[in-house]
Amino acid sequence: MSSLTPTALRCEYLVDPLAIERPDPRLGWLSTATARGARQSAYRVVAAATEAELAAGKNLLWDSGKIAASTSAHIRYAGTALASFQHVCWRVQVWDEADRASAWSTVAGFAMGVRERAHWQGQWINSPLTPQGTNAPYFRRSFRLDKPVAEARLYATAKGIYLGWLNGQPVSDEQFAPGWTDYKQRILYRCYDVTALLAAGADAGAEQVLAAQVNDGWYKGPIGWEGLAHRWGGLLELLMVLRVTHTDGSVTVIATDDQWRTTNSPVLASTFLRGEIHDAGLDSPGWDRRGFDDATWHRANARTLGDAPALQAHRGPPVRRLQEIRPIDRWQQRPGVWIYNLGQNVAGRVRMRIQAPAGTTIRLRHGEMVTPAKDLYVDNLRSAISTDLYTAKGSGVEVWEPRFTFHGFQYVEVTGWPGDPGADAITGIVLGSDCPPAGSFSCSQPMVNQLFENIVRTQRANYFEVPTDCPQRDERMGWTGDAQAYIRTAVCAHDIAAFFTKWQQDLRDSQSQEGCFPNVAPAIPGLGEWMAKGDAAWGDAGTICPLTMWKIYDDKDQLADMYPAMVRWVDYLHRTAVQDLHVRYHRDGLTVFGDWLQVDCWTPPEIIMTAFFHHSTRLLADAAEILEKPEDAKRYRELQGKIKVAFNREFVRPDGRVIGKRSEKETQTNYLLALHFDLLPQELRAPAFERLLACLAERDWHLSTGFVGLPYLLPVLSANGRADVAYRLLNTTTYPSWLYPITQGATTIWERWNGWKKEEGPADPSMNSYSHYAYGACGEWLFSDVAGIDLLEPGFKHISIRPRIGGGFTRAQATHECLYGRIASSWRIEGGVIVHEVEIPANTTARVSIPTDDPASLREGGAAWSSAVDRGQPGYATVELGSGRYSFSASLPVSGDGESSRLGSS
Repeated sequence: MSSLTPTALRCEYLVDPLAIERPDPRLGWLSTATARGARQSAYRVVAAATEAELAAGKNLLWDSGKIAASTSAHIRYAGTALASFQHVCWRVQVWDEADRASAWSTVAGFAMGVRERAHWQGQWINSPLTPQGTNAPYFRRSFRLDKPVAEARLYATAKGIYLGWLNGQPVSDEQFAPGWTDYKQRILYRCYDVTALLAAGADAGAEQVLAAQVNDGWYKGPIGWEGLAHRWGGLLELLMVLRVTHTDGSVTVIATDDQWRTTNSPVLASTFLRGEIHDAGLDSPGWDRRGFDDATWHRANARTLGDAPALQAHRGPPVRRLQEIRPIDRWQQRPGVWIYNLGQNVAGRVRMRIQAPAGTTIRLRHGEMVTPAKDLYVDNLRSAISTDLYTAKGSGVEVWEPRFTFHGFQYVEVTGWPGDPGADAITGIVLGSDCPPAGSFSCSQPMVNQLFENIVRTQRANYFEVPTDCPQRDERMGWTGDAQAYIRTAVCAHDIAAFFTKWQQDLRDSQSQEGCFPNVAPAIPGLGEWMAKGDAAWGDAGTICPLTMWKIYDDKDQLADMYPAMVRWVDYLHRTAVQDLHVRYHRDGLTVFGDWLQVDCWTPPEIIMTAFFHHSTRLLADAAEILEKPEDAKRYRELQGKIKVAFNREFVRPDGRVIGKRSEKETQTNYLLALHFDLLPQELRAPAFERLLACLAERDWHLSTGFVGLPYLLPVLSANGRADVAYRLLNTTTYPSWLYPITQGATTIWERWNGWKKEEGPADPSMNSYSHYAYGACGEWLFSDVAGIDLLEPGFKHISIRPRIGGGFTRAQATHECLYGRIASSWRIEGGVIVHEVEIPANTTARVSIPTDDPASLREGGAAWSSAVDRGQPGYATVELGSGRYSFSASLPVSGDGESSRLGSS
């Protein structure tokens, strides 16, 4: 029997997706094993329309045959052409390194979406009552079926956001569907299997009710600091198509048209920035169920779909309820006003349980902090009101959770409650895009563990349909600079493959005709031309993110999809550079964020602009080589070289100093960009690195970088043999540092290093988010250097595990779920011995470097290591491994590339 078992089958990164639109969906799986050295040598995929046909091997849609290959990801379906709505069942068999066949996997499935616009059988419908109003109208349609049902699927979208019900049951647990895009270019839809929700007696003509509610969301509600609504339109509309397939193969379609009924709902107003107002006394109990009399409702307005915008299946994970949190504390601030503390800063809302007389209105106001006097602090929300109002209907215990809003908060101020609300009056509901967890980290330093928790929590709060900057104030937009600065940490914490598949489409949709990637994606109408012309390090998300996705997920298709847009971006940068000099300076009409929120310093924009011009050009040349475009690769590699020459001519002095044209001052970011982007000649790298150390020493070994320089700080120090300095910065608890906010009680990553000081209070409230992931970009280093997990080939097909011991740490461990399975690295110091345990997933190999000065002392599983050892890296014994679990031990190093011997040094 094979040493491998195929599991965790996926299609386009998703489990059993119901709306695939590409004609050749990509399949993948994990080949798991307990034996060492297990690898896949071949696979066979078979697909059919039903499980019965698949099991019988009859009427197959596709039989790949035995394919000699070790790959288990991005396997293109190559069978019979698939039509809209078609369902496919598939399974896989693999062969191991000894050519032994596994058992067949369990059956997985996928279904095609609406592949042609003509296949949409519904119409856009809206309410005639409040065409420009702010409430969330109800829609319902009663219908009957007269034949046995095999399956029922609902395809739904809206101009706005919607919730759906079938016979009173939610069609999904998704929130804020269909998602956020540039609605003038494309609107997304979702598909749900609702077979189980059809009421008993469906085949005998029993009444069925399909219902929905639509609200403003991103489409119509206010977005951004100007608080303007109707960015894409002012009319809420719904489109639903329920396809019921009967056991005889016939199909009944129930779709939105003018036969639907509509009325106003008890949601009087709801937007993301302002909150939700709900009057329970206006509700219509049973409105979404059969037996309800809708005679007083109104007929919906209906109109044809037209040719635009495009309707496309959502390719990413939905927003869901991710966690429920009980308050850890509460107090009565003054008569009638209570404040609850959830104990952590989150994105979401609260569920409330109340028993009160009819007409009682409860106000829930949300904030991230409380003042020294323990009042709710809301100044940093700017114009966002973040307040929910609920008016009770007075019918016993009422449970209410807002439907169409969310807030960034840790504290909730409750006003208007009759008497003492009680400790269990509210429950925090954490919301976010449901990206699967992909990593864990812990070490011997409790504050660093808290830092990692804060990083993950902040990512969860801001990976919210798009990678936003913050979840609380009047902004909440998909800032491209934040996204690219953080992406390498993001992939460590969560599986973001599907999430970024969707967002990179937003990037492409938002690119201007002249080639500019924007500062935010989706681009938002009315924010001004300056927001459409991406600044250096912001627009460059259009090159940095695709290459990162290729490295982590080995996804050439996403890279190919982004490639034309990458070309347009780099060509735009070239056109707007100083002619013949290949450097970029600020000019009118361009944004210059610079090294955003750097501390008491100023990195010249021309250094940042030219450095990222070089970086994007290099990444584009890399992409051209990966995609086998040799002429493009040659052209952009030559341009990269010219930019490097220009950078040295304009900004580098003979002694290795890197300074701008308008300032002789050196900054940490000057050197980080020059070193990390390989902009310096070899003979100046060491002098420039010493200048970086001098910049750190001048600040008593504190960082001063902003968003732009920070991702490269710890990696540059490690790469140049000074991981001891990196550890010193990581361990620093005084301002400015990663751990300083934790000393002030932070449970998330802050926008500013000094966002809150106990002795001084908050920083400037005009720009002071307490949930802002950019400074969490250090998380990558915790994985790659502290625990040592990194990649040598795309997708982690060949893995590097090489921890750097230092910083007073006595242990560290991390796990990462890659395309092939779980990678783990765990080390601890026991006396004069280091114990290093690793786990390598099946179908991969790894180069593992165990920290030691004495390779002869290396043992594994208690026995002396007898296989080859590479002694070429001072301070390490390096071995090549196949899959499996290994437990190494060796003498603890006392020297090497600097970490152990320099602990505590400068």
